[in-house]
Amino acid sequence: MGRLGEVARLICDVFGDESINVSPDLNIRELENWDSFRHVNLMIAIEDAFEIVIAPADMEHIYSIRDLLSVIERRDESGG
Repeated sequence: MGRLGEVARLICDVFGDESINVSPDLNIRELENWDSFRHVNLMIAIEDAFEIVIAPADMEHIYSIRDLLSVIERRDESGG
C-alpha cells in the first residue's frame, strides 16, 4: 500500500467512515465529522504509522491530503 492508500485508511479509521473518497485534493477540514480533536488524532495516527514527527507549525498548515503527503515526504526524507 502506498502513502496515499495508508493515509486513506487512517482517515477512514479516525473519522469512522469507510465511505470517504480520499484524493490528494480532498480538504480534510471539509470532512463531515472534522473537528480539531479529530485533526490532532489524525496527526498522531500519521506520526505512528509513518514513524515521523509532525511539527505543530506543520499541523496548522495541513488542509489537503496533498499537504499531508508533502509533510510526510519531507519528514521521511529527513529521517523523521
